Parts: sequence; C-alpha cells; structure tokens
Amino acid sequence: MELRHLRYFLAVAEELHFGRAAARVHIAQPPLSKQIQQLEKEIGAELFKRTKRSVELTDAGRTFQREAYGIMASLENGIKRARLASRGETGWLSVGFIASSAYDVLPVILKEFKQRFPDVELILQEIQSSEQNQALREGRIHVSFARFPKPERGLVFEAIHREHLIVALPQSHALTKKRSLKLSDLANQPFILQPYPPSPHAENTIQIFANAGLTIRIVQTVAEMQTALGLVAAGIGVTLLPSSMQNMQIKGIEYRNLTKPAPVLEMMMGYRKNETSTVLQRFVGTVHTLNY
Repeated sequence: MELRHLRYFLAVAEELHFGRAAARVHIAQPPLSKQIQQLEKEIGAELFKRTKRSVELTDAGRTFQREAYGIMASLENGIKRARLASRGETGWLSVGFIASSAYDVLPVILKEFKQRFPDVELILQEIQSSEQNQALREGRIHVSFARFPKPERGLVFEAIHREHLIVALPQSHALTKKRSLKLSDLANQPFILQPYPPSPHAENTIQIFANAGLTIRIVQTVAEMQTALGLVAAGIGVTLLPSSMQNMQIKGIEYRNLTKPAPVLEMMMGYRKNETSTVLQRFVGTVHTLNY
C-alpha cells in the first residue's frame, strides 16, 4: 500500500463520486477505479458499494476512512515537525549550569528562548563548573554556563555576562555603617571562602586580595554559596559574592558594594566547536541578541 492509495481512497470517500474524485486528484477515472480495486484487494474487504447511480461506503470503508484520516494527520504532523527541526524550531537541548547562574543570567536566557522557540524541549542540569567540560565532550549537555571553565581544545567559551562582586555582611556588623567598602576593610575580617579550595573561584577570590597587597583571614570554607550566606547571617564572618546574589533576601544579611574599580566576574557559555545541532545554533543566536 502506498500513500497515493490513501489519498485516492479519501477523495472517493468524501466525494462519493468517482468522476469528481478523479478530477480532484488529477487523474482519469479508469486509473482511479483500478487503484481503489487494488486497495480493496490488498485489504481483503470491499470499501464501497457501487451502483450505476451511487457510491456508498461500506462498514469496512467507514472504518478504514477513520484510520486513513489518522494516518494522514500523523504524516502531516511529521512533515511539519521535520521542517521545524531543520530550522532548529523543535527538538531538545540539554543545558548544564552552575547554581549562581540561576539567580540572574539563566532565567533571562531561558525565558527569551522559550518565547522564540516554544516547541523545543529544554533539559536543565545543575553541574559543577569542574564537571561541565566532560559533560560537553561526552554529549550529555549541549551548552554550559560556568564562571571559570578550563580552556580546552574542541570547546568554545564565550563571555556573555559581567557583574561586580559585592560584600555580604552580618546585619549587626560595624561595617554596615558604611555605604560602600574597600577591599582593605575586609582584610582583617573573619572571611568565609567558597567553594573549597583548590578551585578557580576560591583562587580568584584570594588573588583579588593579593593584587591589592592584602591577605584574608579565612575562618571557614564551604561548598555552596548559599551555605556561605547562612554562615554570614549567623555572624560567623563576611564573604564576597556576585551582585546577582542580592536577589536572595536572607534575614540577618546586608549587602554592600565595593568601591570602584570593583572586581568583576564573568559568566561563560560553552559548547562543542563542531556541534551540528540546529537547536544549539538557535540557542546561541538567542543569547547573542540579549544585552546584559
């Protein structure tokens, strides 16, 4: 059975007239009648009752008509989705991200992308920066978001967002009396470092103070930024964090800007250099259109 058999059958079933059906599908009536006969022979059932004056569907014909409509609808949907997929407008995309990107950068990107391409399924995975390169190489994710990705052959990393570091202080801390702080104000303060060193982020924090000729008095190291904030609220110490983390309003904490030039953190987007996914191309293109 071929697709044309279904088209010919549905034309006759809807017109209930071989002449009109033949004109509709642009063939002569005798070949159309022959095609219907071949279809009936293949199915093993009479689909039409034919007289000199009328054509009617049999019970088998009505049943086959319903099935044929379903087949044609499924085919049309498949063609539509294939066209959308070829344009990167359907399919799926796996996104690996660090937790802090979910407070500012990632929500903006995902919202814009879903508005443009609502039929693309997004699979979101929170993955530590140190593990994202491997996930990209192995194809477990299409795109990554991290602050300190390790450069690697075959992977592309783009800086897509820059934000300043700010200070988180216990609410009762004496430094909250100042509107902004210098790095030197923090040099002798009990400092909560995250994540556990050695790590690019921890090393970057230490280097920021070293570049200013300062050292910090680390009293606690933690794995997660949220844990650091919890300890700040408890009065254990102070910490530096991306400015977007101010969106987390935690009782017992106050935030202060650093005096200019304040240290800057970059959010990096990564993906495989030779990735052929059209959906990824659409995603990267969407990110490029956003102005942070």
